[in-house]
Formats: sequence, structure tokens, C-alpha cells
Amino acid sequence: MTGARRAAASVAASMAAAFVLLASDAARAPAQDAPLPRFRLREIVAGRGTNVLRIPGPWYRASQSDRNAVARYARLSARAGLTPLSGTALPADGPLRVLGLAHRAEVVAAARRTLISIRASCDDSTRIRLDRIFRVRGAWIVDLHDAALARARVRAPSLRWNDARAALTASGWLAPGARDTSDTSAAIPRALYRILVLAASDSAGFAGARAGLWRADSVSAIATLALLDAYGQSASWYAEAIDFLLTAAYLPGPGPRSLAGRVAALWRHDQEAGDSTANGALLPAIRLQLFGYPQAVPRYGVPPALFAQLVRAEDAEGRAWLLRAGPGGLLRMLHQLPELEAGPFVLETGRETFRLTSVARQARESLNGFLEPADAIALDPGSLPLLAVASVLHEWQHLIFERRRLTLVASAADSTAPFVSIPVTDPYLAEGLAEWRTAQVLAPLLDRWPLLGVGEAEKRVRLARGNPDDQHVLGYAMIRALASALGDDRRVVPALLQAPSRPDSIAQRPELVTAWRAERNTPDRLIAAPSRRFLVPQVIFSVEDGVPEVFEHRVLSPGDAGPP
Repeated sequence: MTGARRAAASVAASMAAAFVLLASDAARAPAQDAPLPRFRLREIVAGRGTNVLRIPGPWYRASQSDRNAVARYARLSARAGLTPLSGTALPADGPLRVLGLAHRAEVVAAARRTLISIRASCDDSTRIRLDRIFRVRGAWIVDLHDAALARARVRAPSLRWNDARAALTASGWLAPGARDTSDTSAAIPRALYRILVLAASDSAGFAGARAGLWRADSVSAIATLALLDAYGQSASWYAEAIDFLLTAAYLPGPGPRSLAGRVAALWRHDQEAGDSTANGALLPAIRLQLFGYPQAVPRYGVPPALFAQLVRAEDAEGRAWLLRAGPGGLLRMLHQLPELEAGPFVLETGRETFRLTSVARQARESLNGFLEPADAIALDPGSLPLLAVASVLHEWQHLIFERRRLTLVASAADSTAPFVSIPVTDPYLAEGLAEWRTAQVLAPLLDRWPLLGVGEAEKRVRLARGNPDDQHVLGYAMIRALASALGDDRRVVPALLQAPSRPDSIAQRPELVTAWRAERNTPDRLIAAPSRRFLVPQVIFSVEDGVPEVFEHRVLSPGDAGPP
């Protein structure tokens, strides 16, 4: 971008100045005595401001001692009854197998064996719950594809996958060479899943696909559309399956009998005295979303301490409204605030460059959302529940840690400052902790049910094949090295919470300097990463009939916003 264009796209600001970006006409503002609730969203400065991530050399070197990830994955897969993938098959077939759309017969058989073993460890009431979800009329239902076929057969008992073949082939969704007509073939479920993803993202495209199926073969189209409809109806089955695997009491004792109980217990073990985030291990909402590939992402809510820093009721009506609607209601209003009428804007202060945005835009552009009303995990329902549960656990660890971290950020914030600074967690520490804590949750269970750990192990091997410095791969190795050096797993989270944005600061702890003294001359590892620094202007607004109205967007000079 040329200097002239950059100047045209940016908003000049001095370090001490404050100015108004947008203001409503006086006619739009209500009269002074109008009983409308009025609120102020303080300016928010957030995101990473550097283009390079720096990993302390001694820590990086210490994390390179573990070279057994591939062997561990191979052993785990073999014990689960799955073929360990390698070479080009790893990126090509690995994600599809998680979706039950490659090596289907093998992965379905492994899932059935695992469910049979889990069932044997259940008490009577839990076994009844399991059977209601996974063992319908004596037939095992292990994933969304099984559930959809079973649902479709309620109306058409003789329906088979192969009944959809003619319409899918003639309309181009299924390759003519896909000749396997058995019910263990993944070809037809794969085509149907692709259509489902299209329907979720492009309604016009789905309408065209639907018309194409009718034109191709109307008889086969009836079966195809019946199956697609059954997939939609089976979303509730998937939600029940995930909830069972997380909350049901089927784990062998002693100790917590559910995965959710194990998560809560592990976070209690390293709970710092006086930490106000003890309830951060509550199970978040699971929101099903078709991504088109195995995916789970955390959507970060706002802990009460941070909410109190971000939003203020400006009058008695505002305080009364907030009492009725609660923080979640006001956070939903923030997502409805009108966006800046022009842009994109860039704010240059001389020291930093900020992308100006809004709550709604930042939430829309980020997979993790922004200032969400509550913690949640978005999950693609295509993944086998027994493989997806580890992904859910992984994202849950992100949510718990961030809730604790943001509570500490809020407690240290200056309530009189013109803006709220929200530093980010270093991505290697964030992903590494989630990987490590998930492994802790599952470790005692993998001898009995190895399938539960295959997905995460395979993911790390696949990512390492493309980039050994991937955040999940290297981050996991870093946290393992940290735990080893500290000598007590319970000290890991408190150490990270002291400086979650600064691996270099953590590495200066005396016990780590001592543990890694042999690597003290190792140069720091520098990894390129794009800057994501952004600023949400202060907004003064009211709420009328459930709709927010903006009086003013104001940008205040962020000055020294602290570490990016």
C-alpha cells in the first residue's frame, strides 16, 4: 500500500488527543428526561501488536527432547484397531476418518468395540442412558451418519445409502467410479455431508443442488432428500451423544466417574488460594456448526470482573435494565450495535497501529467470537463423538484458562483509565496448555479406551509433518518441558498465569533457569506471525424495545496500552 493510500485509510491521532469519529445528529438523541437506559462501552485495546513470536532459546531447546510422538500415535491407533496413517495418507485420509468418511468400516468397528466396553463399565441407570442414545433397537449408532440412516428408516424401513446413488452420481456429487454399493462405503455419506455443508453456508447454492438432484433422477432424489432431512433431525442425537460422553458416570474408580468431573478435579488441584474463578470448570454450551472438516473452537464469554470493567450503566434506568437482563443481555446488545458507517479505519499513534473495529465485526471475523454472552464450544457434528470428545475437552481447557486469566486482567485494570487493555495469551502457551491438560484428563483412560486419544494424537503428528513449529505441536512440547522442570504438574497453571503473554518472563523463573542451564546459550526461536492489534471505540448508547441506539463512537488515544 502506498503512503497516500495508507493515509486515506487511516485516522490520524496524537498521543494526547481525543476525538469523535461518529456522532448522531442532535435530533436522534432522546430528550434529557427520556427514561431510556443509557450505557457506556469503554474503549477496548486488544490483540497482538508484534509480527514476531519469540520463544526463549533454553525453553525451545528443552522442548525438543521428546521425539516419540509418531510412535505413541502408532501404538495408540493399533490398540484402538485403526491403521496408523503416514505419508500422504495422513493429511488426505486422517480428517476424513475422523468424520467417518474414510476407512469407514474400520473406524465404525473400533467405535462399536469402545462403546461395548464403556457399556460394561456403567451402572444400570447409566447403561439405560447409553442404550437410549447409542444402541437403538439393538443396533449400534456410532456417529451422525448412522443416526441419519436410522432416522430416515423410521419412515422408510427399507431405505439404504445406495438408494441415493443415482441422483448423486448424475448430478455430479458422486464420482461415477464410486462403485462400492455396500452400506459400509463412505462414498454416499461423504457426498451427503458435502451437501449439508453447502446448505449451511449457501442457501442459494443448496437450492440449485436440490433442483439438480430432482432433474438427475426424481426417484433417487426422494431417497437423497429424505436422508438429508434425517441428517438435520439427527443433530439432537449428536448433542446427546457428546453430553453423555462428557457427563455420564462410566469411568472406572476411584476418583471422578465422568470426564467433566476429571476436568473439574484437575483444575481444583492447581487452584490458587483466593482465586475467584473456581467455577470456571463448568461445562460450556456445545453449539453444533458445520465447518466442512473436523473442527471445534472455543467462543469466549466475559467473566464478571471483566464485564464490570468494560460496560457501565450511565443512569438509574440503565442500572435497572441491567438488573433485569443481566450481563448476558447487555453483551447481546453490544453485538447489535451499529458498525462504523465507513472504513475500514486504521489508527496510527506513532508507537503502534490499530485496526478500528466494532464488537459485532470482531465477533464475526474471529472463529473465537468476541465478548460473547457466555462460554461455548462450536463443534462440527460430522466427527465421530468418540473422537470429537477429546477436541471438546481441548477447547474447554482454553475456556477455563482464559476465564481465569481475564479475571486476573480485570482485577489489575485501572478503572479510571480511558480504555481497557486486554492482552492476549501467547498462542504457543495457550495451545500447549490445552493439549497438555487434555492429555492429563484422558491419560488414565487410554489403556482401556485408546480410541478416545487417537484423534488428538493423530492431529499433532499431521500438523508436525507440515510444520514442526505448529502452535499445537511445539506448544504441547513446551508445556511438557515446563511441567518437567517445575517438578509438579500443579505448578504449571499458576506459572502461566503470572505472565501468559510473555514466555520470556516465565523462562526467567529461578527454578527454570537452573533446570535449563545446559541450554542457556541457545538463541531464541523467532517465528513470524501477523499483527492482530485492534481497537474498539468507546460507544455511548441506549436500549429501546430491545434495540440499541448509538449516540456516539469516540476514539481516545490509547497512549501506552501496555504489552501487546
